Amino acid sequence: AYRFGQNEYSWEEAGRISLTLAGELSRQGVKKGQRVGLLSINGEAWIFYFFALQLIGAQPVLLNTALSDDEILRNIELTEVNYLYYGEGYHRSFEELMYRLSLVCMRDSYFGSQKMRLTCDWKKMTLSPVAEINAGVSAQDVCCFLFTSGTTKAAKAVMLTHYNLLNNARAIAEAMRWQADDRMCVAVPFFHCFGLTACILAGLQTGFPLYVLAHYRTVQVDRKSGSAGMPR
Repeated sequence: AYRFGQNEYSWEEAGRISLTLAGELSRQGVKKGQRVGLLSINGEAWIFYFFALQLIGAQPVLLNTALSDDEILRNIELTEVNYLYYGEGYHRSFEELMYRLSLVCMRDSYFGSQKMRLTCDWKKMTLSPVAEINAGVSAQDVCCFLFTSGTTKAAKAVMLTHYNLLNNARAIAEAMRWQADDRMCVAVPFFHCFGLTACILAGLQTGFPLYVLAHYRTVQVDRKSGSAGMPR
């Protein structure tokens, strides 16, 4: 299903990890309908946290790691994030940003930030017993928040439903005639609409695996059927 560098995960492993992590996040207090910020470059942590939050019925707020600290803080406040999970940026740490956030975010509805799990933990989680989670999520519930580019004015937060995103991904996969034996090289960020729909969700629709780059760079990779990137 997913390959991150030398780390590979089957669909079954990805499902078990996401279910186990969902139980862990629930015990930390995350509930259905809450808004949870995700701030990290592409990696195992990002995708497993995203799916775990979907299983709970929480609403991920997909934050752009390339923005300045001030812009990220603005988007966190704009969407009234309840929890924030962060990883790494491209040649960048978010520790100072988390300290600033703890000083300026005084809302009663903000419950704090926490660093995502390390890569070495994921395979161990496939061995844990998992329980099914039934959050009662409907097709018309909000799936996540994406942000507009903000090229002319400040970025706006867009609330997208499960119905919207899954049908968008299905339409893309059908138009491109993608099949399960295709392979996708992902060079776009997961927090972007392209990375989410044309890569993650289209992969779920068709069953093709994703070969994920943490950030774009010129590399030699195995032969792939497609590569997701923005035109210039």
